[in-house]
Amino acid sequence: MLNAPGRGGRDLTPENAARLPFFDVDFSTLTTRTLVVVGEEDDPHFTPRGPDWFADAFHDSPGAEALLTMRSVGHGLGGIAGLDAKETETEAPDALEATKRLTLAWLRTALGAAEDAWKAAGDALAGPALPLARVTTDKRPAAHREGP
Repeated sequence: MLNAPGRGGRDLTPENAARLPFFDVDFSTLTTRTLVVVGEEDDPHFTPRGPDWFADAFHDSPGAEALLTMRSVGHGLGGIAGLDAKETETEAPDALEATKRLTLAWLRTALGAAEDAWKAAGDALAGPALPLARVTTDKRPAAHREGP
């Protein structure tokens, strides 16, 4: 899921909750294996929550296995709609390529085409690709996680 909307209702500003009732989504029944991809600098104008609003699908869905947060980009993930596209607020070819490769690696593993593709992508994020993205697999609130 690339930049899926977050929870609606009370998480939206009152004006947007009334204007955009279709944003009142519920991910609690999504059991299909899912990768949720977000931009760490995304600025949702619908909610005061900030970029973490887009991660609700990861936290609320029993099927969501990983949250891929692309660093230094917003909703367009560096140009996913196309470089020079009106929707692309930040053109970042490296982030765009990383989004493509990481998403493909997850799909290849999830669909059984390459069992080790997602692990290899994670290894790259621990090394040379570290500035481009981070992967979260632990759904517990940050205050309950162990380690750094």
